[in-house]
Amino acid sequence: MSLLLSSLNKNIFMDEELFDAIRNEISERILDESPKVRCQAIAVLFRMQEPGDPECPVIKLYIDRLCKDISAEVRRAAIQYGPKTIKFVHAVLKRLTDIDESVRKAAYVYFSKIKVTSLSIEQRQLILRTGLHDPCASVRTAVRDVVLKTWLITYDDDYCRLLYALDSEMDTELSILVLNTLFEQSNLETLFKQLPLDRDRKLIPIEQLNGENVLYWRCFIEYMGKKSADETVDKSIPELTSFCKYIKEFQTIMENFEMENTNSDTEPVEDKKITYRFIHLQLFELVKTYDLSDEFGRGKLRELIEETLIIESCTIPVIKCIVEHYEKVVPDVSSRVTSLAHVISEIRMKPGIIDESETEVEPGNDKKTLITCLTIMACMLQARSVRTLTSTTRSLLENLAMPNLEHSDAKVQNAALRAVGMCLHLDGQFAKENLKIFFAAFLLDDEDMELWQICLSFIFDMFLRYGLDHFDIGQEDNLIGILMNLIYHEDRSIRTTATIGFCKLLLHGKLKNHSLLSALIIRMYDTATVDDERLRSSLVYFFKYYPSLNKEGSICIQKAFLPTLKKLVDAPDDSSLSAIDMDIIAKFIIDLSSVEFHAPGSKDYTAHNQLALELLKEIVDENSSIDKKTLIKSLKHLTIRLDNEELRAEMNEAVGNAIKMNGHRGKVVLKYLQDFEKSINEVH
Repeated sequence: MSLLLSSLNKNIFMDEELFDAIRNEISERILDESPKVRCQAIAVLFRMQEPGDPECPVIKLYIDRLCKDISAEVRRAAIQYGPKTIKFVHAVLKRLTDIDESVRKAAYVYFSKIKVTSLSIEQRQLILRTGLHDPCASVRTAVRDVVLKTWLITYDDDYCRLLYALDSEMDTELSILVLNTLFEQSNLETLFKQLPLDRDRKLIPIEQLNGENVLYWRCFIEYMGKKSADETVDKSIPELTSFCKYIKEFQTIMENFEMENTNSDTEPVEDKKITYRFIHLQLFELVKTYDLSDEFGRGKLRELIEETLIIESCTIPVIKCIVEHYEKVVPDVSSRVTSLAHVISEIRMKPGIIDESETEVEPGNDKKTLITCLTIMACMLQARSVRTLTSTTRSLLENLAMPNLEHSDAKVQNAALRAVGMCLHLDGQFAKENLKIFFAAFLLDDEDMELWQICLSFIFDMFLRYGLDHFDIGQEDNLIGILMNLIYHEDRSIRTTATIGFCKLLLHGKLKNHSLLSALIIRMYDTATVDDERLRSSLVYFFKYYPSLNKEGSICIQKAFLPTLKKLVDAPDDSSLSAIDMDIIAKFIIDLSSVEFHAPGSKDYTAHNQLALELLKEIVDENSSIDKKTLIKSLKHLTIRLDNEELRAEMNEAVGNAIKMNGHRGKVVLKYLQDFEKSINEVH
């Protein structure tokens, strides 16, 4: 039928009754129990779609199979034969993080055939961000060779036009990744030609600077540096002293524009301010590409950094960028800390910009000034070379950071928390005495998600650095339970921070908790996190390394098996957990557990041996709510190793009981049990 319909002329007319009869008949087959039949039904219905009809029953069926079918082959077929409609595009977007790599690959191929101009900026960003970070190399290759190249052709191979289409100012990280990916496939001459440089000055004329070409310039220089293409770098950027002068010229133009438009908040003015600030940041990112061997140039850069930190138009991202780089400009810790402390003093002595909401504010204590100074302090302490709190940094802690922890403005309070948090890294006793500040801030404010994010980050960092015992916190402490609940938080950044924090603690052996492991397993397969690429990629990385980096993790994994399946069974029908395939979860956990690890003093203990006993016990438990077929099928995935005849006898008795109680479940189930019985009597 599929071949017949596909061979028909595009303009052929079919009797309406015949059309409906065929469509209705084939539509029933799209729900057939056989995946291959469902795939063929999808292929047959391809010519019976009506993309112009928003209520087209065929497209509705395609979307249903794409979202709900347990077979990857069927989901892939739905994408391959699906239409280019808005509703279907939204459905395919959700498959970018499908558990099956062939489905994900099909989704990206689908988007390569969609006009990039018909997609929103957010959709373009999602497609490339998810695709270029995909855990599977073949999927990443498809995104690079099919999607990216097709989109670049649409923009006449103009890299800057592609960056504009991706809104590089909104998602700079993605744009950098895109450029670096494209650079690997391009020749040097082509890349150099796209730089709009004044070849004599080796600079983009200031009046021609925009968000796209300055980012391209930065990425080009960084890429050439990695490739050790020194001659090309020398042709593309001037010596450091000239570049510092160039930045100062741009800075002056930016400051003048902001001063002239202080009271203007029109959209064009705000957009230009944003672009100026973005360019400013990228120029300082370019500064990082210099090797600083030129003493005179390094001195000019030091002057530029110290002057820039004091100007009103210096943004938080620029502060973070240049204070981080200042570590290389001034390698001596004492000299660097003293200089930055002096900068902070200078900033606080200047008359700040007072917000209308601020009344009776002392000089140097306005919100903007405090946030600037606290950010400089936090970034200064973040340098790896700073290893302890000195008299200068303790003075900043006592006179700047601590007094502002209870500031009425949330942004000032958050900046103070960051600064105090960095001090926790440098003094274990101070951390032990003051981590409670972060617990309190986190528990008392349930609305400020930025504050939560800061507190969570430092809490997990401290647990990782010093261990739970340092803070007199046990493995089963209530606080751990409160933090575990955040894995399911509705705010994406909070649940991701909590998930990544716990993954790190488990990986480094700071925490052993099978309930937590169970929650992480479920989270990875939960359809509610399908669009959360950072959370999912973090979990993929965690489960890839956890069993090998932490041998005791096998015990945790084994103990997580039954609780995980019980959670899925108990999930309400309207919960996203009810859509998770229990057989897939069961096999995943078994594959994770190591058959090599033996508990101390017991060579017969392996995660799989113990899990076999637990499964057999659960299989004969009439009160168990877990599907018996899932439990029995799981036995075939276990690798049993036995040297102890007592244990072999125990397993034989258990499997014998399972056969007696489950013989009525059919030949297939019975064979699984008999095969397992045979396997335990063959192993040594």
